Amino acid sequence: MFHKSIFIILLLLFSSPAADLESTLPKIKAQLIEKDKIFDKRWPKYTENGQWIFRDNVNWFSGFIGGELWQMYHMRKNLDLKKRALSWADALIPFANIDYTHDMGFIFYPSCVEAYKITGSVRYRNAALQAAEMLAKRFNDKGQFIRAWGKLGTPDREGWIIIDTMMNLELLFWATQESGNQKYRDIAFRHSLTCLRQSVRDDASSHHVVEFDPETGKVLKKRTHQGYSDSSTWARGQAWGIYGFANSYRYTEYEPFLATSMHMADFMISRLPDDFVPYWDLDLSGKDVLRDASAGAILASGLYLLADQVHLRKDRERYLHTADRIVESIYNNYSFLSSKRAIEQGLLIHSIYNFNDKMGVNESYPAGDYYFMESLRKYWDRQQEKSMLETNEIRKQILFNDHWCYLEDAADNFDDRSKSAEEWVCINLPHTWNQWDVTDNEPGYRRSASWYEKKLFVPYLFDQKHILLYFEGANITTDVYVNKVKVGQHIGGYVGFEIDITDFVNRGEWNTVSVRVDNSYNPDIIPSQKSDFFIYGGITRDVWLKVLPDTYISECHIATPFVSTKKADIQSEISISGQLNEKNYKLEAEIYSPDGRRVATADNKIENLGNKINLTFPGIKNPQLWSTDSPKLYTMKILLLKKGIIMDQTEEKFGLRWFEFKEHGPFYLNGKRLLLRGTHRHEEHAGYGAAMPNALHRKDLEMIKEMGANFVRLAHYPQDPEVYATGDELGL
Repeated sequence: MFHKSIFIILLLLFSSPAADLESTLPKIKAQLIEKDKIFDKRWPKYTENGQWIFRDNVNWFSGFIGGELWQMYHMRKNLDLKKRALSWADALIPFANIDYTHDMGFIFYPSCVEAYKITGSVRYRNAALQAAEMLAKRFNDKGQFIRAWGKLGTPDREGWIIIDTMMNLELLFWATQESGNQKYRDIAFRHSLTCLRQSVRDDASSHHVVEFDPETGKVLKKRTHQGYSDSSTWARGQAWGIYGFANSYRYTEYEPFLATSMHMADFMISRLPDDFVPYWDLDLSGKDVLRDASAGAILASGLYLLADQVHLRKDRERYLHTADRIVESIYNNYSFLSSKRAIEQGLLIHSIYNFNDKMGVNESYPAGDYYFMESLRKYWDRQQEKSMLETNEIRKQILFNDHWCYLEDAADNFDDRSKSAEEWVCINLPHTWNQWDVTDNEPGYRRSASWYEKKLFVPYLFDQKHILLYFEGANITTDVYVNKVKVGQHIGGYVGFEIDITDFVNRGEWNTVSVRVDNSYNPDIIPSQKSDFFIYGGITRDVWLKVLPDTYISECHIATPFVSTKKADIQSEISISGQLNEKNYKLEAEIYSPDGRRVATADNKIENLGNKINLTFPGIKNPQLWSTDSPKLYTMKILLLKKGIIMDQTEEKFGLRWFEFKEHGPFYLNGKRLLLRGTHRHEEHAGYGAAMPNALHRKDLEMIKEMGANFVRLAHYPQDPEVYATGDELGL
């Protein structure tokens, strides 16, 4: 049995140096572009002595070169890369109807689906949906599987499934999301179940091929096609299974898929050699056995995905560490960067396409190159967390919702917390521990405390910047810690608050942000603890990380004391925070109309940091009025200047309108009678509680608007900022 303690020791002893991607990405990009030129719209097979050879027709390799270009584009946003990737997507569109392979996901997901996501062009969407339809046609209802090989309508390997097909299912899941047709998801789900039951052994190793009787659905034989033997575990097939089941769980949240991916991952990790790059078959070992770097790249990319799906923090951390070590080993020892051959046209070397048929052995092939690029991009994404705060912008606001850990324990302090019998679980914000309490059959709901935690890297260059955490809402009492030091508290669950952590973070290293939230019964805290609505505990709204200059604009309140059809008077009250070492500061503000014209300016000198600065904009002529039918919004841009240099800037949107109730009469908006047609909204949703994502807040208000309402009562508390912004935009 493989022990996790041994696994951790292996990580420490045999870790490769971290990949210095920033210095070598230009070389990888150049090699990729040269490879694209060599292909010249020909369909690749693999390399022989470092040089590419080609095939006549499209097969499972054909979408990968476009996918590689897209992976590099995500890291570099180079327009030449985008143009090249789109040209491959265009070249594949005519092949969306091919009926001889299950590999429609391999061909069309990294190429056409990615092209559609980036450009929005429907021709790529339509091609990918057609490819999904062709893949769905390969489903055998008797055996509940997708046929791998052979032309439809022929008996050629009609009952064969291979574990590789798990990787093609993402195209079907995407097709359901995009089209609304549940057929594609159902087929992907049912094939995943069949593969789980028939392709995965009891010890979490895997068969490559399972043969069914296509007429009855009965299993006839389990064997290999590219592994060492029928009873061994082909490394690339095991990696396909790990990645594929993690993907199926991501789209379905069916727990057996997650458990299968984890068990298969643990099996494969336990058989990795010292440098973390697998032997081509997991039942083989020794210095004379060839490695398959492509299986390593697929495994690494799958582990990054799996780490995002698992529930426990300890599992997430070990899968991420393993994926990092694999990528670093491949990057340092198995890529073209370390090749000794005179000619090396691929990206990932020492890969094995098909050992048994002696094709692409110890060479490069398209799938290996693609998953090398995909795993490298995921590794690069993780490295970007260290530079998340780095910016040339005057101010930066970063959504801080992902990859938190949660401990459902009311421990009062860190010592007691360490004794908890509960496990830290992985969550994203917004989050509440009461998400099911409204809909379950048990009376009452949990009113207690819990802990949240997340890592934050702060670079050295932030000595002159303010770093603030902004919580849009956490219910009810919130204590915030940085590196176990309490930095602030907020009481109240429905209004946002900021915590300045500048003086508490350690620069040049990872910091730990810990948050204790408590919704326990407390008669001294509003709202009434006996209210007729749930007080959902947790960080129930978005959290933002703000990076602000030494002196910054902290608040802006806009008032419209007079509005008519002919003119409008506008006032703003602005607060400045931070250090004000000199008296050469000035505020300037500009107002822009809904159609983008600058219609007013104002400025004022700043004499004292503690004072609020007032700016007035009298007599804006012929204002474009906000109404429920035409919700036009103005923009105020505010600049903080020091000797004419912009030190900070921000902007706010607002509308110009006036309203009144006539005595014993109706409601008037902008001098015209308006019949108020409205409804009532609580901030909660089944399965989410109050921890609703912004998309659901917006959807609620869109539905209210679509039913003909122009008014909404927000009960019984200040709601999420997205609600107010959406109401302004929609005319509510």
